[in-house]
Amino acid sequence: MNADTVNVPAIWKSIAANTHIQFRLADFDTLGNPTTGIIHIPTAVTSFANSPSDHKINFATLGGANAWNRNHYLNIPICNLGTGILGYTQMPGVGTASKDGCVINYMAVGKTGATAPYNLGRTITHEVGHWLNLIHTWGDDYGYCYGTDYVADTPNEGNANYSNYPVSTVRTDSCSPNSPGFMWQNYMDYTDDAGMCLFTAGQVARMQATLAGPRDSILSSPAVWPAAVKQIDWTAAVSIYPSPSKGVINIRLQGMTGKTVIRGFDISGNQVLERTLENPDPVTGFDLSYLSEGVYFLEITSLNRRIVRKVVLIR
Repeated sequence: MNADTVNVPAIWKSIAANTHIQFRLADFDTLGNPTTGIIHIPTAVTSFANSPSDHKINFATLGGANAWNRNHYLNIPICNLGTGILGYTQMPGVGTASKDGCVINYMAVGKTGATAPYNLGRTITHEVGHWLNLIHTWGDDYGYCYGTDYVADTPNEGNANYSNYPVSTVRTDSCSPNSPGFMWQNYMDYTDDAGMCLFTAGQVARMQATLAGPRDSILSSPAVWPAAVKQIDWTAAVSIYPSPSKGVINIRLQGMTGKTVIRGFDISGNQVLERTLENPDPVTGFDLSYLSEGVYFLEITSLNRRIVRKVVLIR
């Protein structure tokens, strides 16, 4: 879908491949509330330049932002990383959930603020490749030929490429000394944005294997509306009244179809209610008079969506 696929040199066209992977901004946050998928966090930290080692960007208490559930979201914090790094990523299957995602330098993203030659969004493409288990095309051996990216159709490369060339330029080194040389146009090299234009079939297979393995939970994420029901306003469709209530409440599920599961929890997290509605009425009544006075939370799951509402019971 990238316009620059026309730049793929003829020698690589037979192995250049469509990933068949698309991302969307989240429609719902971790509590099931509507979101644009983009949040802005004020911070007193002027630079997160040491974040790869101290991970301050991943913690609200250190001036950053706490990661959303990595099983359902790809977190992409954007911040000032100084001038020494464009971004970094936690690979699948390693590290902690609180540090998962792709951290991007603000100078390498956006239509108005990015700085050439990193102004075409390829830093995120590169880092998401890592998030899906791709390794640098030079195998991170920096000048030797024994490193590998574990992909058979990317030529061996001695070191990272740090520049850009006319699209069909053949570049060779000691690891790939003959034409067609190494694949400096690959998204997993360090080429300037304008020169990057392809993933290979082998890289695509590795990413797809990751989505079928350690990252498989994101495929059923409750963060986005299924395409067929996106037109439903989830916030408007779900409401609970009266609250406070003396025991009897009504749950409005306007426009909802299919199985809906309603679970209730007290403020200590103990489940006090569970009810499944196969095809709920627009308004369903619940008698909660058997519960003690206090605050409760109702978790309503339907159409692969989840939302939480508070109920106050009084006597």
